[in-house]
Amino acid sequence: MPTVVRAALVQANWTGGTESVIANHEHHTRAATRARRGATGLSACPWRLEQPAAAVANEYFVAAVNRVGREGYGGVDFHGASYCVDPRGRSFGDTAGDKEEELVVLDLDFGMIDVVRRQWAFHRDRCPDACGDLVEA
Repeated sequence: MPTVVRAALVQANWTGGTESVIANHEHHTRAATRARRGATGLSACPWRLEQPAAAVANEYFVAAVNRVGREGYGGVDFHGASYCVDPRGRSFGDTAGDKEEELVVLDLDFGMIDVVRRQWAFHRDRCPDACGDLVEA
């Protein structure tokens, strides 16, 4: 099994219409852009902090996918800026824009997960057996 996997993040302005999700993805695949831009808005700062923290805590890749456009219910603006973070918490690849639907395609090297887990060894020191009945359903 290959250790490098190509992933695609598609952010879209959902209109509640009948357009097929697959057709929408195909459209973005054909018309992909690769400009690096940043997010603006109320939640832009937490958006850039929370995803790397989750990647580090779980020692895994995080694909942070966000919508763009204005929500019809409540008038909330979504700032897009979808991006990917590696297991060390570092952003890599292109970041999607903050206004338009677009596709970001990047390679995830799953071998990095094992390297990071060996180096940081957070999971090595866990003692799930000490939790006994707490972890049983």
